[in-house]
Amino acid sequence: MAIYKRTNVVELVRASKNPYWRIFENESKKAAGNFVASANFEDKDLTITASCDDLQQKIDRLSPGRYIIVAYERSDKKGAAVDSAIELESLHHGSSAINGTDTNNHSSFFIEGIGLVTPENFESALDKKFDERIHKMKEKERLVALEKENSDLKKDARLRETAINKGLASVGAIAYSQLSKTPAFKDVMGMMGQAMKPAETAVEPSSAQPAVGSLPENHVESDNCEIGGTSVPQDRLFAALDKLGANNPDVLAHLEKLAELKQNDPDMFQAGIDFMDTQN
Repeated sequence: MAIYKRTNVVELVRASKNPYWRIFENESKKAAGNFVASANFEDKDLTITASCDDLQQKIDRLSPGRYIIVAYERSDKKGAAVDSAIELESLHHGSSAINGTDTNNHSSFFIEGIGLVTPENFESALDKKFDERIHKMKEKERLVALEKENSDLKKDARLRETAINKGLASVGAIAYSQLSKTPAFKDVMGMMGQAMKPAETAVEPSSAQPAVGSLPENHVESDNCEIGGTSVPQDRLFAALDKLGANNPDVLAHLEKLAELKQNDPDMFQAGIDFMDTQN
């Protein structure tokens, strides 16, 4: 519903205490910023009295009909704004009131969501209308804040997922501080270190060879063999086994325990591998 009558338009601006106003012919002109009347936005200290006097003079020059008035609290167009359709009556001839308006009393009119406004409830009706507008503004701010919070939570979840995928939160890393204190863990790390560490590359070719008799008689240098379906160089394999078996009569039992650990407790096995990787 529009606000009917020129004096009511002026009182609307006066009661709202929004001195910076502009009047547009329709919504498209409003969107384009093409106004037919405007307050002095250059005056940063424009008073509501001076503004309403100016408004009264300018709307008296406008032809009868429907317009849109927008008013702001500040000249930078910030603050609670009036944004309402208005209908200006003829100054010379009586005119019928718009639909929903009391035709016998041109001092009354309807405001959407408020109902009939009369001189008696004019200010309270406007207060209610502005309270509704402020509530909508706060609700919009709340939704923006919730969207930002949701975005932050998703970002945090992605970071945590990335950290887990990189192994930063792996079982081995989490349990290491406690497991590393146990003698059994240290023994396992020692065995794995000997079994998994590649043979050292020596300057003299002869020093890199395993002990005589360690390789099969039909061995050809640089041959590969398969362990559990994985092809590995025989030279490195037997060199590692020789080092693990040196002065260690329980070498076979140690290898069996290492294999059982990988099969039965892969997390602890992987923790050991990760630990040795950090020692290189």
